[in-house]
Amino acid sequence: MASEEHENDVLNELKEKIKMLLSKKKRVYFKVESENIVEVAKYLFEKGLRLSTISALENYEGFELIYHFSDDKSGMYYCPKVFIPLDDPKVPSIANNIAGAKWIEREIGELFGVVFVKHPEPKPLLLEDNPKIPKNPLRVKRREHE
Repeated sequence: MASEEHENDVLNELKEKIKMLLSKKKRVYFKVESENIVEVAKYLFEKGLRLSTISALENYEGFELIYHFSDDKSGMYYCPKVFIPLDDPKVPSIANNIAGAKWIEREIGELFGVVFVKHPEPKPLLLEDNPKIPKNPLRVKRREHE
């Protein structure tokens, strides 16, 4: 199956929930509102795609979370992006539907301060036993002159 046909097959049912951002030979990026990420992630997972990881990035507008779903048969990656504000960094957890997201969400939560709402196990993962490391060490410190 050609990659474009495969892409259309996977994403066709999601067209009401996503906004296409970028499509490359082996990667598709699309925007998803945070309230739809659980449904979109569950759909991709049930289509046989594997959650490889979740990337987090903080910029001036807020946080960008990129969920990397791999279709190992075709080599395609489907990457929904969720944008959340700096002043209310909350997003629904996908870990109740995809067990592989549990540790990834806990790590992002601890390092960036993103709250994964309804996470099944929201306790610290990495930094609990090290008081020398500041809370949310990967948060960008805002400078007044910027």
